[in-house]
Amino acid sequence: MKSTNKYRINHASLFALALIVGLFASSGSMAASSQNKADNPSALYLKDVVARIKNYWATADTKPGKVTASWRISSSGAASDIKIIKHGTNADYDKAVLSAIKAAAPYAPPPPEIAAPCDIELSFEAPKPLRLSVNKAAAIYCPPARKHLQPIFESAGLNYPPKKLKWVCLKEERLLLVFAPKPDGNWVELMCLPVRGASGTSGPKLKTGDLQVPEGFYRIARLDAAIKLLMWVNYPNAFDWSHAQKEHRIRPGYGIQIHGGSYSTGCLAMGNDKIGDLWTLAHDTGINNIELIYSPCNLLVRKPKLDFTKQPPWLPGLYKLLQSSLSTLPVREQI
Repeated sequence: MKSTNKYRINHASLFALALIVGLFASSGSMAASSQNKADNPSALYLKDVVARIKNYWATADTKPGKVTASWRISSSGAASDIKIIKHGTNADYDKAVLSAIKAAAPYAPPPPEIAAPCDIELSFEAPKPLRLSVNKAAAIYCPPARKHLQPIFESAGLNYPPKKLKWVCLKEERLLLVFAPKPDGNWVELMCLPVRGASGTSGPKLKTGDLQVPEGFYRIARLDAAIKLLMWVNYPNAFDWSHAQKEHRIRPGYGIQIHGGSYSTGCLAMGNDKIGDLWTLAHDTGINNIELIYSPCNLLVRKPKLDFTKQPPWLPGLYKLLQSSLSTLPVREQI
């Protein structure tokens, strides 16, 4: 049997690149300390692995304890045998770690200095909360994000910031589309972003713990930067509360957000590389000027994958409203 190299990376908060403290092979042990040169291929490769995971790593829990995970990277960069070998204080923290490792794959193929397949062992610690007011967060995160956003609007012949926006979530396609109005009143698609994490299936959110992403028409309730950059969604809205009361559902759910990372329990996890742009876009446009449309899929070209006999009787009516709203936007058929 071919031996497998093992690489251990400890104390990776993932908001600061990990410190490589050991390089272990099945035939023996080689210390990788401060004597490693910056261009050491093994060190550079492991640094790249951590950097990729960093884009998908986020948790709202600030005191979970250290979590250690391991996985195997093949010669093609594929990840397998992903598992937790030291658990944190709650299951959601463990799931967030596993989600980040999976979302970051495939990794770059290991260099010749690292014989594939190789086993990676990585320790995660909760990032320190930002503890920023919205104004302070805007001063830090908005200027670099505007450098990304302004050219997008300029290429469409639009001024930045826009006066209003529509964000469309297509759950089955796992996409978030951003539309802005042109001077003639027609809407144009400006951004098409992959949703890195969204739990549940097609169908509305009905109760606490069902892990469903809501469906319907929403607003951004407020921006937040106390722990991380995120946006609170006004679920449940009046429509949701009305049906919950009629159906005697006293706990329709709460805490729906748009945030970074890749792990979701009813929220949209957009990746850490995109949440800054979205947060800035909401800040600069004004949250009262953004309409959120959460649809099970592109209802203009397909039907959602769900059994309507197991859904509430009002759902077809909601889908007709969503379909009508989507018809006013240039949602591409191939989506």
